[in-house]
Amino acid sequence: SAACARLLSAPWLGAQRACMVVGARGDPPPHGVAAKAKGRSAQERDELRKRTAEQKAREKERKAIEQTEKRRRLQEEKAARAAAKAAAKAAAKASAAAAKASAAIAKAKAKAAAADAKASAAAKRQAGGGRFADAAARRLSGVVARKPPGEAPAKRSAKAAALSRGTARATKRPRLAQDDVDGFIAEIGEGTALSDLVAAEVEEALGGKSAVARDKAGCVAKALALDKRHVKAATRLLAEGNTVPFIARYRKEHTGSMNEEDLRRIERVVQRVDALEARRARVTLALKKQDALTDEIRLALLHATVLEEVEDVWAPFKSKKQTRGQAARSRGLGPLAKLMQKFGGGAIQPPGVAAARFVDEARGVTSIAEALAGARDIVAELCAQRADLKSRARELLEPGASFTSRRKGEADAEGQYKTYWHFEAPLGRGRSHQFLA
Repeated sequence: SAACARLLSAPWLGAQRACMVVGARGDPPPHGVAAKAKGRSAQERDELRKRTAEQKAREKERKAIEQTEKRRRLQEEKAARAAAKAAAKAAAKASAAAAKASAAIAKAKAKAAAADAKASAAAKRQAGGGRFADAAARRLSGVVARKPPGEAPAKRSAKAAALSRGTARATKRPRLAQDDVDGFIAEIGEGTALSDLVAAEVEEALGGKSAVARDKAGCVAKALALDKRHVKAATRLLAEGNTVPFIARYRKEHTGSMNEEDLRRIERVVQRVDALEARRARVTLALKKQDALTDEIRLALLHATVLEEVEDVWAPFKSKKQTRGQAARSRGLGPLAKLMQKFGGGAIQPPGVAAARFVDEARGVTSIAEALAGARDIVAELCAQRADLKSRARELLEPGASFTSRRKGEADAEGQYKTYWHFEAPLGRGRSHQFLA
């Protein structure tokens, strides 16, 4: 239309119209317009590159600062750990040194106390005139003199030499005062390990160590059929106060990976061994207190391997109520008992004839039967005090012995233990729960 023609002919639209027409035909735009558009693109690209370079530089600087800070922190932590480790090591060394010093002080005090006791006993011995050595020499000569003439000379000389060594050790140290012996006996606990001072005193009294005391680990290993080296390590760890679970879990390299059951068996046997040694020490010191420690008793105590053997040695000396044998002796029946022991079943005269001489109503023996009964009581008591006869009796009786229980009156009315109202079983086959019931 005429309006559109006038609009297109306006001078301010000439350039745009030319561009539109040229663009529509595919010809390049005029030089000024292309240059202006190209110039703006290059400037923007330069600014973008500049901003990107600045951001990269700032990021690189930030990372460098972070790495430097991290290295500084690591160095500080490493230095702090080293300082703490050095402080702990120094504290451990100081603690060990203090413990060593306290142990040395305690040992010195013990030595000083032993020296004081020895000096005090020496003074009392000098005042007493050396009776102990003379008595020991007399006992030794009596023991050697009582040796049967048919014994081999070499064997007799070896035994005499052993007894001589024991007597020499016993006379080397003066006798303890009465209060000192009582103190040693009071110090010994039942079932606990002996202190060094008590063990030394017992060893000197007996003239040596027992086989159990010389090799405790070997005795325990032999009783349980275990390796001696591992048993020795387990015994040492238990003596240091470690518990059985701790040893089983964290000390396997010492015990050969023993389980808790084996360790508890070792613990029980060690307790029995300690109880044996404690009882041996108490009996030894008690006999020394009574001045009854002869050479035969020394040998019997040294060779005792179970508690019953020690008790057999101690049985004739322990204080007890008046027995039937003692009552018979007080009535003058001791010589009749000696006749029974001497002739046994082959008496040269009938028992009634020999016992008739001991009938004395003033002493309470009114008949021959009472005299024979009293003499039998004396012989039975003498046999009960002999360790060899008691051991032989155990060997003969224990295989055929039986464990018997009977209901007492109206006890156990609820019937909880009705099974054991009339119960009997071989002793060797009895179970622990049966004994408890």
